[in-house]
Amino acid sequence: MFTRMAKGLLWLMVLAIVIMAFVVAIKLDAGFWGFVATLIFGAVAISSFGMFVEIANNVMDIKNTLNKQNK
Repeated sequence: MFTRMAKGLLWLMVLAIVIMAFVVAIKLDAGFWGFVATLIFGAVAISSFGMFVEIANNVMDIKNTLNKQNK
């Protein structure tokens, strides 16, 4: 359940970052390099979120394994 929700959030983040990159490039008159910088920032944010999801899944797996061993 958590992984499915995380994948949905990940796709929403990708969409939001691409839209934000276009807004930065057009509205703020940042040009091509502003667009690229925004996409790089977005890639860092998305990878950080991905690492958080992996850590959370690993913690839940360890918890389930320990619960099975204690029974």
